[in-house]
Amino acid sequence: PLKYIKFSYNKDNSPYSNPIQLSNLDTSLVFLRNVIIKPGEEHQYGIKLWIDISAPNEIQGKEFKARIVVDSIQDVDDGYVVDTAPVITLRKDAKGNQDVHLKVGDVYQELGVEKVEDDQEIFTIDDVTTTIEYYNGIDEEVKEVTNIDTTQIGIYYITYHVTDQSGNIGQVVRTVVVNSTDEIPTIHLVGEEVIIIEETDDFMDSSVEVEEGNKVVTIGEVKTNVIGNYTVRYIVVDQKGNLNSVIRTIQVKEATTLKDKILTQNNLIEKEPTLTTSSNNTDDENGLYKSGDTNDGKPTYYFRGTVENNYVEFAEQLWRIVRINEDGTVRLIKQDGINDNTLYYFNQNKDSKDFMYYSESDINNGLKNVLYNWYLKNIDNQGYSKYIQIGNYFCEQARVTTQTAYADVRNNGTIMNLYSNYIPNFKCSVDENGKGLVYTYIGLINYDEVVFAGGYHSQQNSNYYLHNNTNFWMISPGGYSGANAAVWYVQESGNLHMNTVIGSETIRPVINLNTNTKAVGLGTSDKPYKIVY
Repeated sequence: PLKYIKFSYNKDNSPYSNPIQLSNLDTSLVFLRNVIIKPGEEHQYGIKLWIDISAPNEIQGKEFKARIVVDSIQDVDDGYVVDTAPVITLRKDAKGNQDVHLKVGDVYQELGVEKVEDDQEIFTIDDVTTTIEYYNGIDEEVKEVTNIDTTQIGIYYITYHVTDQSGNIGQVVRTVVVNSTDEIPTIHLVGEEVIIIEETDDFMDSSVEVEEGNKVVTIGEVKTNVIGNYTVRYIVVDQKGNLNSVIRTIQVKEATTLKDKILTQNNLIEKEPTLTTSSNNTDDENGLYKSGDTNDGKPTYYFRGTVENNYVEFAEQLWRIVRINEDGTVRLIKQDGINDNTLYYFNQNKDSKDFMYYSESDINNGLKNVLYNWYLKNIDNQGYSKYIQIGNYFCEQARVTTQTAYADVRNNGTIMNLYSNYIPNFKCSVDENGKGLVYTYIGLINYDEVVFAGGYHSQQNSNYYLHNNTNFWMISPGGYSGANAAVWYVQESGNLHMNTVIGSETIRPVINLNTNTKAVGLGTSDKPYKIVY
């Protein structure tokens, strides 16, 4: 089985990569792409394959085979090759300066281009074209000119650019400053010279430092909703009209998916947590875990403990990430109960085993109807439903109860486990009442997900992210005693318990975002993931 095989590699005697468990991959293939080998070059790779120490004894004596394939690609149009933009290197003066500072009346001598490098094509310096922009220190914008006039004060921005066959533009800027004296006003960037953000992310300009009394003019616009490179020019003007300038580049890149952000911004905790609802399990490490104990065996990645980096801002509501589902969709639970934490019964009637099921909770205006109406008002009618994945994502299977009086939910035979004997998992099957997965676009969190998050039964626990100082319903049935239908809920103290369906608790909606939903941010409460619409 691939789950017991680990793989690591290095290149040219560099440190070996972090181990990859082959079952984590979509296939058993590992691609090392985009390595451009120039004529006369070579690279040496080291590859390790081994059986993980967690493999059971039954693996002994098994034969494992692996194949290494080196795929040489010369066609630049092949899909494996990423064609990057050309890089232009400018010549510098004798003092090693790329920018030029002159006095009025001096002669400007063009230093020119030293070389042009590209990963796919060969360029010469003659392939580079230039455009010149001028700022006079008075106006609020630059204007394009055809030459550099050193008879007057001003700043010239010479942009050197070349375009490859794929349309990638390589460019670099040289600044030519013409002042009345040799005294040049100082100006320094605050922050990085190159800032990389993702589309729709917040851009806070950290500006520049200049001497007191000098004026700063900022020229350039950054459109965070449009992918591309932007240039912001900061120009200082002193009381004599002398100028100086610095430039900042802002790269707005395409946002990554919420799933990828979760996986790349969290270190996966490899050890198994203590999954019990009868004793304190707060000693487990907080963070992102993985489980393959699912219906199809594909992994799910779930948050556990007092994590503070799983906040999501979506549909003008604040949510918490529960887990990445097996199919790559992302499950969210609303941070607070709907309608200002209003209390709702699960079902108005309690005298039938049917009333403990979510799919039956719309009878007599039960919880399901309330939740659907909230969805229509806050998500569907606001145009956010296109980001929601509908499907069999919610499990209402009767599985676990607190006492034997509620365990027999048929008329004969026990079908529910006592919590003290129950081992939680991410599977869902059809129970003896024909209930299992529910096909819908909104639902509630289930018992097992709360346990995986860090909840446990009959002991107070506020040390996990689902704790929000409210009582809230789950989708998981608690059983039927012959007189009362019961459903699981999370108490205000954080522990798991059961209540009759006519009890009153808050409703925290659970939704699943599409696999291609993109987001920006860090996932923290002050900078939550924001969905890119």
